[in-house]
Amino acid sequence: MASPPISHTKHDVPGAPGVWRPGDTTHEESGTDLQSYLRPLEQVHAGSLHGAGVAEGLALSAVPGATTVRVGPGVAVDPAGRHVVLTPGGLAEISERPDDESLLVVVRDSGVDVPTVGRSGRCVVAVLWRETFDERLASEIPQRFVERHTPWLRIYGEAVPPDELAVVLGTVDLDAGVVRPPGTAVGDRHGVRPAVEALRLRTATAGPAGVTDTAAGLLGSRPGGGVALHVEGPQGLEVRAGRTAFQGDDGAERLSLDAGRGRIGVTAPQPSHPLHVGSASGIRQNSLYVSGGAGWSSLSYNAHHDEANGAWVFPDPARPAVTVEMDDFGGTPRFQVFSTTTAAPTTWVRRLAINGNDGSVQIAGSLGVDRDAPSSITLSSSNNSGTALCGSSSNGVGLNVVGGRNAIVALGPSAFTGAVDINGRLTATSKQFVIDHPLDPENRTLAHASVESDERVNVYSGNAVLDADGAATVALPAWAESLNTDFRYQLTCLGRAAPVYVSREVSDGSFDIAGGAPGMTVSWQLTGVRDDPWARQNPLEVEEDKPEAERGSYRNPEVYDRPRERSTAYVRHADAVRRNPRLARHVMDPGFGAGKAY
Repeated sequence: MASPPISHTKHDVPGAPGVWRPGDTTHEESGTDLQSYLRPLEQVHAGSLHGAGVAEGLALSAVPGATTVRVGPGVAVDPAGRHVVLTPGGLAEISERPDDESLLVVVRDSGVDVPTVGRSGRCVVAVLWRETFDERLASEIPQRFVERHTPWLRIYGEAVPPDELAVVLGTVDLDAGVVRPPGTAVGDRHGVRPAVEALRLRTATAGPAGVTDTAAGLLGSRPGGGVALHVEGPQGLEVRAGRTAFQGDDGAERLSLDAGRGRIGVTAPQPSHPLHVGSASGIRQNSLYVSGGAGWSSLSYNAHHDEANGAWVFPDPARPAVTVEMDDFGGTPRFQVFSTTTAAPTTWVRRLAINGNDGSVQIAGSLGVDRDAPSSITLSSSNNSGTALCGSSSNGVGLNVVGGRNAIVALGPSAFTGAVDINGRLTATSKQFVIDHPLDPENRTLAHASVESDERVNVYSGNAVLDADGAATVALPAWAESLNTDFRYQLTCLGRAAPVYVSREVSDGSFDIAGGAPGMTVSWQLTGVRDDPWARQNPLEVEEDKPEAERGSYRNPEVYDRPRERSTAYVRHADAVRRNPRLARHVMDPGFGAGKAY
């Protein structure tokens, strides 16, 4: 800051070298000390340490419809480093041309009213440093000249000229000198701006040594730029503010703390939740990212949306990524899971999709459920005519199930359309076929029961016409002897009786009949006991003890007048019964599946 040379004079006491004259003086050094030393030193101090601006008070106010603006008492430092003090009881200059026509007014406790006559538009109100020669005191006291401090309150047009050493107090909207709404505004007003490298903070404390000051913290600059705040002591940092905001270099708000409502906003100036992130890139926790924007949200591993939501960012492209996407694209609420692969770690493949409107689920690949609970997954339909699980494949396997004790447990009637292949034992209380009734296929069905036995027997039959010797050879399939053992025979003559008999038992793929008349027809039936390797390894157990857990239960409790809860199915499928008690009660009812409606 430019200033005149700093100097002052001293006068010693005659005959006493090194002793300076004390007390008042009317000699010339008084003016020199003031003009060349004290005042320039004060200006350098104020200008360099504090900077120009409002230090305290100097409130600007105006009432719409009035023809004045009011400036309250206060202190400012002008661009030359001079203190401008508007104090009650002092004087202030309010003339537009004080050098030609001065208009001094006494500062009241409420301040000074400045006329706005002749002004229009948004005008700037400012204060300038000024001193006024007090002619009254000059006439009363000879050889004494007094300069009074009289701040100049001035109204400019849209801006303060660059060469004016003014401190802006705000703006006011005027129309032909009349204040119009909204009245006053901040404009370019600002406070003093102290220039320091660090500000040490201390606090009074009481301890064994008495009351003293201890270090509380340090607010200072950082090497190379920036600001650092160091807080000392166990109490830490306390900020009391309803709302705190942090801006970037561009002036845009990046972080806001709403202490009144307990909310934090990241690029969200008005946070609506305890943590509100407004940017598309969202939140990160190591390799986990939460992103979102208008109409969509995602939870991702090793991937996130960019700020513009125009491309994906893969922080570690050498590793695969996974994302869960939620949106309402096209008015359809969607939940989707995508992943990349080890071979293509930056190419998304959709693995799961759920349509929120109709509840449909699409899975790309296989679905595996592995859990320690008795039932790993349960699907149910509250619609009596609905389907809880539907599996289909155009050219493969519609449903593939693997289990330990039971791969599939079906409580209730089950229907299969098409061929059924069972590689193992089939047990049932009743086995029968049902077909369309041959005599009324549109309206009735016909059922036949299976022939039961305590042996695994195969039955073969046919009709043989005896030759001229009253005999016949019955040829069998080549596999008959390999499949069966212990053959049994039955012969019946058709048309008349004859002492027919089996003249040769099964051997070499046939057996012989003899004892009849030439041309006679004999109906024959051959029964063999199954003797293939599987049958030998798995003999039929005609009578077995029930497992310990099933003792006291019945496969068909209703035929013994026992309640359905005594059913063996209740014991075997306890978890399914627990999950679906109402359905289980219906299934265990003897009328269920036999035409009884629910």
